[in-house]
Amino acid sequence: MRLWRKLFEKIISGLDEEKIATVIAFSLSGILLALYFFSG
Repeated sequence: MRLWRKLFEKIISGLDEEKIATVIAFSLSGILLALYFFSG
């Protein structure tokens, strides 16, 4: 989890707010897809 946090912070530091919102939305959709895939 620490690696993911470091990566996330690195990404955020290089982006503006609009891109951050896009990244978060993309990440959440990816997580939901992964949960759906692994549970089904």
